[in-house]
Amino acid sequence: MINEFYRKGYVEGDLDKMISKKLRDFCLQDNYVKDGDGRRSPDVAAWENGSPTDNLNVPSVLRDIFSEIAETMPFLEFFRSRYGPFSNINIMLQRYRVGHGMDWHSDVYDPCPIVILCYFKDYNYSSSDGGKLQIGEADITERYLPAGDVSVHGEVAPIDGRYVVLLNNNPRFLHRVTKFEGSGYRYSLVVQFGYTENAFSSYLKHEIGDW
Repeated sequence: MINEFYRKGYVEGDLDKMISKKLRDFCLQDNYVKDGDGRRSPDVAAWENGSPTDNLNVPSVLRDIFSEIAETMPFLEFFRSRYGPFSNINIMLQRYRVGHGMDWHSDVYDPCPIVILCYFKDYNYSSSDGGKLQIGEADITERYLPAGDVSVHGEVAPIDGRYVVLLNNNPRFLHRVTKFEGSGYRYSLVVQFGYTENAFSSYLKHEIGDW
């Protein structure tokens, strides 16, 4: 799994059932507002603001759950052992309705090398409902957008309780969400893990002192 993660830029799995239920209940009960005109972009939780890094309103229950999840994923040990525990966790909550989707992009605008996506439903999902996460790689422009065709590495259906971990320190690794056509809602928790300081030098100084 470690080699797969760093070779393809992502890995997927299923959340613990008790944690999945807790997160699903939270998603279904939260309040949402339209993002922009609401025609293509998903609705967002009312507690969000425009910049994930500056959002101080994230419910503590979400931070606690994902801090614990990050400590149990073995393929994140590379970051923990070299830079220390993640000191910055940004969380966004999105609700997709019919017609919502996202074009190819990366999330490198925030200094977070790891992104975890978690999916939840309020109905029985079918493959024909769309809303799938596609992960790919492409040459990019100076604005970190695809400069040509994207080579698709994989596709993940947003099955209830499914998670995807994305390697977010390579702007050539891109992802998108295909158009959602389901009869209910597609809920997505986007969790970015990073550091609030120069993690490499500060963690080395903590471990071995000045040099």
